[in-house]
Amino acid sequence: QAFFIQWHAASAETNANPAVMLDQGGLDWFLELNRSLHDRLDDAQLRARLRENVILLRALAQEIVQRAAAGGMDIDAATQAAFASDAVIAKEKRPALFTQAA
Repeated sequence: QAFFIQWHAASAETNANPAVMLDQGGLDWFLELNRSLHDRLDDAQLRARLRENVILLRALAQEIVQRAAAGGMDIDAATQAAFASDAVIAKEKRPALFTQAA
């Protein structure tokens, strides 16, 4: 929460992070995440799914940090280090996590 509060404060003057409604139905990865909640998985499949979802959520967090930095937020060294040391997903292999608001 502290990160989002700081991002909001940093972008207030430039409106680099305007409040918009997010249409989850327009995000294929989110639809798939919700659809897959009903999948019946054995132990190995569950472990694999959990690993995939952790990677997806790390990529989402990484993109949020990148957007905040691009919008003028001063990202602290600890946050930068957390993502620099993380396994980075190549952009061409990650799903479109966000779409630009119209």
